Amino acid sequence: MRIRKRWVLIGIIFLLFVVGCTIYSRTYYQWNLPKVEIMAPRSGTLLLGQYDVRSVSKKEEGSSGFTHSTQILLPLTVNYFYVDDEAEVTLTGIRNSTRKGRVTSITNTKENLVLTIGFHAENFADGESVDVSIMKETTLLSNIMPKSALHEDDKGAYLFVVMKEQGAWGREYVVRRMDVTVWVSTEQEFSVTSTIEYPVVFSSDSKLADGQRVRFYP
Repeated sequence: MRIRKRWVLIGIIFLLFVVGCTIYSRTYYQWNLPKVEIMAPRSGTLLLGQYDVRSVSKKEEGSSGFTHSTQILLPLTVNYFYVDDEAEVTLTGIRNSTRKGRVTSITNTKENLVLTIGFHAENFADGESVDVSIMKETTLLSNIMPKSALHEDDKGAYLFVVMKEQGAWGREYVVRRMDVTVWVSTEQEFSVTSTIEYPVVFSSDSKLADGQRVRFYP
């Protein structure tokens, strides 16, 4: 009887040892997985560009429909402003002097993009300085994400998304490559045309690969 009790006790101890080793192994395995941060894409607009430029006014005598105009110089890489885009023109040194202006023409030089902006300003002398503020946003977009979520290789642009899959320890989180087409991009954010149904990885503490197990905090 004593021998049987002893073997039962040994069996219980061995079982507890196995359970403990399993829990430790699983915990060690999970904590050594790459840690990622995830997000859901947002909807909204992207700011393509904003410029605040001091310029000089000129009296208009033609058929532009404005009493004055001014010109501002922008980089040639700017390609999102069009004729009839709105701008704000502040007559420097005059209180409550902000006027609504409009782009009346766009021309190129070898070094700059030249925007001519018309505005109304009664009794405003020729050659006075003005401050011009002009900005451009996109229309409403979906699937907007930070630039850190975007990757690129010889096959094109792609994201990493997190999926649940069956693994050695049951259900695990796995990153999968998702090829995308970038619709609009700025320095900080971008939008894609693809439909995204899974959380997107925007930060990781190590380099990721398709099919890799990861851990994250939702």
